[in-house]
Amino acid sequence: AHGFEKPVALKRILPQFSKNEHVVNMLVDEARICVMLSHPNVVQVLELGEDEGEYFIAMEYVEGQALSRLVRKLRKQGKRLDVLEACFVAIQLLEGLHAAHIQKDQRGKPAGIIHRDVSPQNVLISTSGQVKVIDFGIARARERLEVTQGANVKGKLRYMAPEQISPKSLKGAPLDHRVDVFAAGVVLFEMLANRQRFPGDNEIELMDAILKEDTPDLCREGLIDRTMQDILDKALEKDRARRYVDAAAFAAQLRSYLYKRDPGYTAERLGRRLREAFEGGDEKSEPRREATGAAR
Repeated sequence: AHGFEKPVALKRILPQFSKNEHVVNMLVDEARICVMLSHPNVVQVLELGEDEGEYFIAMEYVEGQALSRLVRKLRKQGKRLDVLEACFVAIQLLEGLHAAHIQKDQRGKPAGIIHRDVSPQNVLISTSGQVKVIDFGIARARERLEVTQGANVKGKLRYMAPEQISPKSLKGAPLDHRVDVFAAGVVLFEMLANRQRFPGDNEIELMDAILKEDTPDLCREGLIDRTMQDILDKALEKDRARRYVDAAAFAAQLRSYLYKRDPGYTAERLGRRLREAFEGGDEKSEPRREATGAAR
């Protein structure tokens, strides 16, 4: 009306899955969870709609790239994010996650949101350097419609915490927000090391590595200093009781590290790195296809 318009990102269910009740419920769940969240580091959900029997979510449009694409692009150019850039990305990611973790429902009770699919693909970086978390599609919330059944494992395996792979270690206790803390630690590790924390495609080997392998010492490799290594080690503790108590505590350690070394650091520096990496427009943002059948 009156020439007013605003670009949005649409997440919809692919036609072949549009009649799948489980997939539809996952999309509705995501909308119900995300509509509660209002934070600069979480992509805002604007509307859950239906058009001729097909459901969709209208979301805030972020002009930028996924972290996974930025890292891949820099690697092709023989470059990498520096330690402070990686630190800044992780801080913003953790702040978005913490906002979700402490979110309360309409009755003022904890909503119990856990992302459970934190990965570089689900972290967007705008051209101005803003970092935003997306895809709460398999998040757990106490009042979600679609409850995860039994021991079903959802999410990207190589970013899962040990207790997600081996629930018996919890001795009956439920999963909590510390699975997201671990996953954020893996994302930070990969930015700093410029390689996957848990490489390979064999699921058994991946699970075994997550459960048993010690965190590589990037300090000895000359990639980071001992302080950053200590931060990483704590985030990637296999025993969740020894991890950061929450995403805010992890972010606080990183923030202290960052601003002791560069008190004037701003998002513009990250935005500039992204813009420079994609100068020429040879790799534009594309719709992302998800295994669940939802797509942007």
